Amino acid sequence: PAARRCRPASGCSMRMLGRGVVTHPGLGLATKASINGIAAEQAGVGSPELLPLLAEFWPIVCTRLEGRSRAGRLKQWLNFLRRRFPEAEAAYLLLKTVNEPSLIDEWLAQEIHRHAAERLRATAQALVLA
Repeated sequence: PAARRCRPASGCSMRMLGRGVVTHPGLGLATKASINGIAAEQAGVGSPELLPLLAEFWPIVCTRLEGRSRAGRLKQWLNFLRRRFPEAEAAYLLLKTVNEPSLIDEWLAQEIHRHAAERLRATAQALVLA
């Protein structure tokens, strides 16, 4: 709704999302949906899409920051994300004392494996029920 009010108030057809995207990675998609009259909850990034974003973000952090700074950057983002995503809250609480990048690599690999196994189970269950 706020996105729809911006155009008439500002006279601009474009919007800048800014830092809101840090805490809500699907903000752009949700805004576009809202403008098009679709419930914002039906668009955007949900919990299932969060892990792939973290998996994409972590290697970027690892190539751009020194080892001692890497974990902090990931934890900083998880801290922002935890307001919207319970999974980010759990990850933040688990990793908040971890500073060794190799331990985060290990955690992320385990989470990706667990996430893939859950998707596979859900697909198999859907096939059985069909």
